[in-house]
Amino acid sequence: MPAKPIRIISFDATGILFEPVTSIGAIYAKVLASFDIHLPANELDQRFSTEFHKARSQPLARVSEEAERMRWKQIVRGILREHYTEPIFQALGQAFSSGENWKRVPQIRTVLRQLRRDGYRLIIVSNWDRRIHPLLKALKLRTFFQDVFISSQLGVEKPSPEIFRLVAHRLNVPAQAILHVGDSHEEDLEAAAQAGWKSLLVNRRVPPGVDPNCVLPSIAALPPFLNP
Repeated sequence: MPAKPIRIISFDATGILFEPVTSIGAIYAKVLASFDIHLPANELDQRFSTEFHKARSQPLARVSEEAERMRWKQIVRGILREHYTEPIFQALGQAFSSGENWKRVPQIRTVLRQLRRDGYRLIIVSNWDRRIHPLLKALKLRTFFQDVFISSQLGVEKPSPEIFRLVAHRLNVPAQAILHVGDSHEEDLEAAAQAGWKSLLVNRRVPPGVDPNCVLPSIAALPPFLNP
């Protein structure tokens, strides 16, 4: 993949730029404990995985902040079951918008700094809601990006390639000039490619059926990949 035509590099957020400090279940367990509800973190992890994938398998007809909030309420209700209350839902929302429960992916600031020095314009394209904005600031990542595009504000979400087409239109650049980097085969690698973007998958192993030239073992491998 020649680096010269690429002018803009787009990043997914969770798993690429930042990740939870502990498991999702451990964060849920901590919040629940403050309400004197004690559930094992591993059980909450399993419930989260089940409910999250169930909710994500039913794409929203129209993505918005309110629609995203209602989907998360559905997820949390499924996880907490008889323990669900509105105050707990609010507390969980605050917990996941707080920098103390997230950490930067190793070497990400070094990578972003190098890409900026190399002349690339950096953006974010991710399935997130407005909570990402204070989170990026808390993790000292926001200043690296000229634009942050999130599904709840664009009205469409990955894996629809329309989110990438819409971003290219707003940036007023040809699709071929943008490279998207993410950790999901379907939502990042394939969806961006369907919109005409170049795309890369960050994965320690090459998934079956994926071109090895489209896979990076870590985000730290991106600058040398672009400038061999």
